[in-house]
Amino acid sequence: MLAITELRTLLSAQWSTGMIPHIVFSENSTDYFPGFDRWGTGSAKARPSGIESSGICQPPVHSIALRHILDRGRENGGADREAAESFLDESFDGWLAWHRWLATVRDPDATGLIEIHHGRESGFDNSPRWDGPYARVQPGTVPAFTRRRHPPRRRLQRAAR
Repeated sequence: MLAITELRTLLSAQWSTGMIPHIVFSENSTDYFPGFDRWGTGSAKARPSGIESSGICQPPVHSIALRHILDRGRENGGADREAAESFLDESFDGWLAWHRWLATVRDPDATGLIEIHHGRESGFDNSPRWDGPYARVQPGTVPAFTRRRHPPRRRLQRAAR
């Protein structure tokens, strides 16, 4: 199941604190911006060695995906059921660590509401809803960079034919 592969990839990048980063960089992908170097997580002690990731998270919707994986596996039966149930068994401790991190680090007052520390942690990356708040941020000295331009969608569609 492809969904299991995706979730395994996220868990492979889980920090020792329990945090699951919102981006796990592939060795083969060098065109995503902001890339690993831009996140500045290279020296983060909690980041797993050899795994390049961002240093922020996204909303904890993984359990919804886990439920769907389990439901589809049980509906399909056989090898799918075995794969789904095995994955949940083997990954349980990782998901528990993730939710413990959220409950302690992102809900320090035990209100039941987790905090976000960056607009991209909302799950609404690059949303105009952040234009107002970010317009009030006074950035310090930032190194120069050139934003990578991606080919227009039509060119990508033609190339896929």
